[in-house]
Amino acid sequence: MASKKCWISGILATILSMAFIACSNPVDTTPELPVTSNTGSIAGWAVFADGASHSGITITLEQTDGLRSLSATNASRSIAAGAQSIGTRSVAATTQTAADGSFSLNNIPAGTYTLYASSRDSLEQAVAIGVTVRAGEVFDAGTLRLTPVGNISGRITMDGSGGMGFLVSVAGTSFMAVTNTDGDFLISGVPVGNHHVIVVRGNFTRLLTTTPLSVSGGQTTPLGTWDFTGDELIGSIVSICPDTGNWLIDGEDTGIPSQGPQGPAVTIAGIPVIGQTLTAITTLTGVSFQWERGTTPIWGATGSTYIVCCCDAGYAIRVVVSRSGHADVVGGPTEPVIVQTVTNVTVSPATAFVERGGMLDFTATVDGTNDPPQGVTWEIGWENWQGVTVWDTNTGDGTTINSSGGLTVSATETLTTLSVRATETFSPAWDRLSGEATVSIPVPPVPPTPTVTNVTVSPATAFVERGGTLDFTATVDGTNDPPQGVTWQILDNLGRWSTTTSAGTTINSSGGLTVSSTETLTTLTVRATSMADTSISGTATVTVLIPAVTSVTVSPATAFVERGGTLDFTAIVDGTNDPPQGVTWQIWYVGWSTTTSAGTTINSSGGLTVSSTETLTTLTVGAVSMVDTSIMGQATVTVLIPTVTSVTVSPAAISVARGGTHNFTATVAGTNNPPQGVIWEIWCDWRGWRDTTGEGTTINSSGGLTVSSTETQTTLRVRATSMFDTWPQISGEATVSVPQP
Repeated sequence: MASKKCWISGILATILSMAFIACSNPVDTTPELPVTSNTGSIAGWAVFADGASHSGITITLEQTDGLRSLSATNASRSIAAGAQSIGTRSVAATTQTAADGSFSLNNIPAGTYTLYASSRDSLEQAVAIGVTVRAGEVFDAGTLRLTPVGNISGRITMDGSGGMGFLVSVAGTSFMAVTNTDGDFLISGVPVGNHHVIVVRGNFTRLLTTTPLSVSGGQTTPLGTWDFTGDELIGSIVSICPDTGNWLIDGEDTGIPSQGPQGPAVTIAGIPVIGQTLTAITTLTGVSFQWERGTTPIWGATGSTYIVCCCDAGYAIRVVVSRSGHADVVGGPTEPVIVQTVTNVTVSPATAFVERGGMLDFTATVDGTNDPPQGVTWEIGWENWQGVTVWDTNTGDGTTINSSGGLTVSATETLTTLSVRATETFSPAWDRLSGEATVSIPVPPVPPTPTVTNVTVSPATAFVERGGTLDFTATVDGTNDPPQGVTWQILDNLGRWSTTTSAGTTINSSGGLTVSSTETLTTLTVRATSMADTSISGTATVTVLIPAVTSVTVSPATAFVERGGTLDFTAIVDGTNDPPQGVTWQIWYVGWSTTTSAGTTINSSGGLTVSSTETLTTLTVGAVSMVDTSIMGQATVTVLIPTVTSVTVSPAAISVARGGTHNFTATVAGTNNPPQGVIWEIWCDWRGWRDTTGEGTTINSSGGLTVSSTETQTTLRVRATSMFDTWPQISGEATVSVPQP
């Protein structure tokens, strides 16, 4: 809102907030406009602009505080209470004008009002002004000139949707309307001129015009759409600015005077009920207060607030505001002080049945005169071991009652009867009344004792391999739904019931059997014993499938492997109950071993490697079952040992000049692919076979002949001898002619 903001500090802010702050009660708590026992008068004229006679114009007076007329305040309360319309106007006085337009209103209680002049017989229909009536004085209303009237339209929404039930009024007057389901409103018959518009819903008040809205005769002035959130509707603080005398809404200066044009007023906020606080509201500064019971000053009541006491019962309360150099101003009186008394407290329901673990909400009604407060405290009562009733909010077993009367009975409560007591909090502590209710807690029936007649284990028979598992289940039969819990056991090697055998076979608490991979028992008995009756059990028989080996087959059964060669053997273990296939591999050589003296070996996977120097021509390979070492499978390996039958030198004859060279080759023939390695030599007549002659002719290890340039022999013999078969030596020769120069 783009307007001046007035800040109130200290005690005045506290007073104003106490008087006007919105409370949690949705009903509007705006105080009734003050009425004093002192009276004054109003005189003036009301005229038509175009008429010779001005008689018959209706003059109406209505109480207002400048912001809200009494009609608007009552309408707001009616709507908050559920009324569907704004009701009738709250008129303080009415009269009609004489032919010259003159009028007077007499014996009007001092206070602030809105004065209306209106006519149903002319297009010039209405005018309104604010007036303040003072005791013993005549307020001059001047001349009220009737004008054509107009309308004000608009829409109020809440969180974007149509807002029904908002009261929209011209500030300080009874020109008002209530929004429909779409949030639309139309205020009709508004006098021509500039007006402020306010919206009220419960304790929420908001100014809809930042500057006065101009209304023209015969026209509808649109106010537009105003959207409010649910949070805004919680309430508003309506107060008076001490600097300007204007109304404040949530601290914002509305620009609307808090009373008529003749000066400040004093109002009393609060309810005249014993124990309640009354607050004097005034715009005057530098003042003192004196509260009066009727017209008698109340000793010590000289502050801006006063707490109503029992001595005030039946009296009206007023406050006299004094300041130096000025006449006293009186606020009030209030309605006679109401005396509230409590005559009875009723708890509902008066009797109830609540099971253990159950809940029940109690309510209390405080009866008495003048609508006493309904606040109560809640307690539970029960008799202790001495027969004395104990009152508390919690029993020893955990049954509780909360501050709202919500009873929660503990699931373990042992009491069968409780008393619930509601004690009113309005009266003095020593004189408070209570109401009680009786709660019966039914004792739950004792369930019949279950009996066990049989335990059935499933499966009843089973076959499990060593190293295997099987889950058993047990059903406990009997009467009255016996518990199904059982304990699981196995009959061990020594005939004892246990959860394990000596070989490591186990059964867990859920009936899960695990047969050890080394279990020797061929039959196991599994037992499930009822936990409810340990004399009743059921059993199952487990056949342990222990594998038996009948044969081991080695593949290949026969093989030929050269010396230095390799061969991978496989073994298949045959038998019953799926015997493990693990075997140990061996070679026969003066007993079973994994190697021969010549270095032939076989590894754990059946891989045979024949040594290049192996002398055995036949090997036996054995595969022994790891499950039954008495069962072996065998294979025969023929070791292919090469033999040399001849060596051929190429070329067999050749001529090489002195100083020349030639490379010979040798082919070693024989069986089993004999090695081709040979030793090369030259024949020297006087030295025998050597790698050189006396004249320097040589032959290298690869058969490369180099004839010396001084070689004297005309014929040379070249020999290649097999390295593999050195005895008897097998060799081949070639002849070399060495031409002489």
